[in-house]
Amino acid sequence: MRRFEVIEQAIATKWGDDPAVRVCHAIIEHVVSKASTPKLMLTYSDLLKITGLSFDEDSLQQAVTILTTRFKALKLRLLYIDPCGELFYLDEEEQSEFLESGVLSHPSSGEIVEAPEEHTYPYYIACPPALVEEVGH
Repeated sequence: MRRFEVIEQAIATKWGDDPAVRVCHAIIEHVVSKASTPKLMLTYSDLLKITGLSFDEDSLQQAVTILTTRFKALKLRLLYIDPCGELFYLDEEEQSEFLESGVLSHPSSGEIVEAPEEHTYPYYIACPPALVEEVGH
């Protein structure tokens, strides 16, 4: 059995007919369809498109939570856009520090960013090859 099949089966068993199950399935199927891509970046808008906008936002948020926290099929990452419009993909240490303290140092200058929550944007990383690998079950 491949990892994504184990994940889908576990989700269906735990959450049954909850609409989030179908959202998880749509996201996983999309990621698996990109199996030749080592890493796949997905924004919230991408996730809305993948699910066909046929689910409410609560179901999408629940699905993302399931896939990021419980099964690690998606990894939450943050993008910081500074006042000059320059993009900075926060590394894991910068992201952890920001999420724990609420304080963000500008990745280039080191200055403390005012109202960092207004300038950071979530995105998700998926590793399609990891989801299609065979696992013992």
